[in-house]
Amino acid sequence: NELFEIKEFVGQGSMGQVYRAIGGKSQRTVAIKISLEQNEFDSPSFALKSLSNEQKIALLGISHPNVLAYLYVNEGNDDTDPYVITEFVEGETLDEFIKTLQAENQEPKEPNIEDAMDLLRQIAAGMQAINDTVIHRDIKPGNILLANHDGRLVPKIADFGVAKIAIDPTRQETFKGIQTISYMAPEVWNQETQTIKVDIYSVGLVFYELLLLKHPLVNQMSDPFDLHEWRTTHLHRVCPDIRGIRSDVDQSVAQVLLRMTAKRPADRPGWKEIVKVLNFEPPQTASVEVDPEILQAIQ
Repeated sequence: NELFEIKEFVGQGSMGQVYRAIGGKSQRTVAIKISLEQNEFDSPSFALKSLSNEQKIALLGISHPNVLAYLYVNEGNDDTDPYVITEFVEGETLDEFIKTLQAENQEPKEPNIEDAMDLLRQIAAGMQAINDTVIHRDIKPGNILLANHDGRLVPKIADFGVAKIAIDPTRQETFKGIQTISYMAPEVWNQETQTIKVDIYSVGLVFYELLLLKHPLVNQMSDPFDLHEWRTTHLHRVCPDIRGIRSDVDQSVAQVLLRMTAKRPADRPGWKEIVKVLNFEPPQTASVEVDPEILQAIQ
């Protein structure tokens, strides 16, 4: 029961135009994303219109400091275009952040390992919260906003335009959506069942890109604008061992990055393991009691 006054145009996003607005009662600043009609099946609004009720409830129910908060979803009607209201984040995207580092002093300036690991941990924590409910399916640096909280960068994962419910990976969908091809998992290219492992693959590539300031597979391509070569690359070409490029990356982190970008979904770790590795938590070992007679015989 609140009216929001649009204050300014912010930019063009994957779901349409983005505006900054302020609530008349609360004075809360929010972002309003308006999905503009183009044609029936080739329009950002098609994604929004195709969201099921349970997907909307899921998006509105995700509450995590590293996930953009969705406040309201409207499918639109004869008088209004579809739109969503989210929290407003003042800052750049991870993509813009990486491009700034690439251009600094004409020489790429990689983020120091402590700052990079802080971002990796926060993104992983946010993705764990998201994948408890939905599969995002379009993770890329441009869909991660960076808020500045007293000098610390806080990533906010945004743009759920092609998300699907994660609890039932076999359910039929009315809208499958198209991911950004440079971050699209092999099983998506093969039109196989999509699970949260799709997101884990994409996040693994983003982690590489944050640490290296470039996509980890692009050096293995002759034409990064070729759709068919991207398919071949995702299906058959392997990401490098990051320690061969950045020796300051811990061995356990290097290994988990390789596994996150594995070609087979079953070979990728889950978020619980990824978060533990990024936080340098030692693996838990089971306590086993050995029969004293057997122990004596072994000794």
